[in-house]
Amino acid sequence: MKTDPSDIVTTTAIHWPSYSLGSGTAAWREFADRIMTTNRNLWSVIEGQRETIRDLEAEVRLLREQIATRKPKGGREGLPQETVNQIEQAIEAGQSTRAIGARFRVSPMTVSRVRKRMLARQASSA
Repeated sequence: MKTDPSDIVTTTAIHWPSYSLGSGTAAWREFADRIMTTNRNLWSVIEGQRETIRDLEAEVRLLREQIATRKPKGGREGLPQETVNQIEQAIEAGQSTRAIGARFRVSPMTVSRVRKRMLARQASSA
């Protein structure tokens, strides 16, 4: 990993020239030069930090893409449509949720979900 550009920054104290009679144009020019030099140094630190941020954002995007390809969406695979159709037929025949679950080797909750989707489909088509 790259080092943070702000780690190499040194603190610089720049003192204003005095307002007494002895501070002439040369003192103010030196002051302005030191300010400009300090600003250039700070700008280079800012540019280095921008570059570091871009690199880290690219790394985060890459890691997210890798995670997305490894992680299966939605967990388990759904029931085969043929099994769902048979469960729906058993529901329409009036069999109990537990009996249907035992017959097709699924949990009663799965049967309830199939029933819920079936009723929603019937309600939307009516």
